[in-house]
Amino acid sequence: MNTKEILQHLKMAYLTPYSLVLNIIISIFYIIPYFTIKKDLDTSIPLYLKVFIFLWILFVILSLIQERRVLKVKNSKMTAIRYLVITILAAFVIPLATSTIYIFAAELQYHEVFDIWLRLALSVIISWFGSHLVLGRAFEVTKLFKLKLFTYIGFIIIIIPFIYLAYIGFIVPAGQDESNKFIWVSLLVLFGAHLFIITPYAYLGEYFKKLKNPTEEGGE
Repeated sequence: MNTKEILQHLKMAYLTPYSLVLNIIISIFYIIPYFTIKKDLDTSIPLYLKVFIFLWILFVILSLIQERRVLKVKNSKMTAIRYLVITILAAFVIPLATSTIYIFAAELQYHEVFDIWLRLALSVIISWFGSHLVLGRAFEVTKLFKLKLFTYIGFIIIIIPFIYLAYIGFIVPAGQDESNKFIWVSLLVLFGAHLFIITPYAYLGEYFKKLKNPTEEGGE
């Protein structure tokens, strides 16, 4: 496989069917409470949620654009890293969007839960970093984590946020709509996000090996 083919596989995140279905379903759980709760209560969406929803939509659109133009690639290390970053953002924004359904419903009912949302967001980011340690070392994507110890540390960092998110799901007020269940559902979605980034990391590692030992011309 030459560099162009590797970059095309890296650019095609294989996330689109999973992403489209889940994002549409998740969106429904934002739209329904917005119109049902807001009809009875004169509330507004806080700025941090507006920013998050904007970024969520942006990451999904960037992923779709990247995958639609899969045949046109640029043979560049920074471009390859950009392909991976977009895939990571598109994958890990989905579990956060799932758990944020609870936050969205709570804010519409005059509950200030920014601190809870911040903990949800940090848990997702930390969990991704654990995967980065494991996959970065496994596929030689980075030179910083060569010791096998980082693999064990990575797995621990992946698991701890899962436990913490489950804990948050238990301690937050459930409310009449029991929207805290979406925090637990986000655990499954987060697990799926971890699975989906394995292949892009593998292709990025393969691409870096090709750069060290070039055998064929690739890219456009």
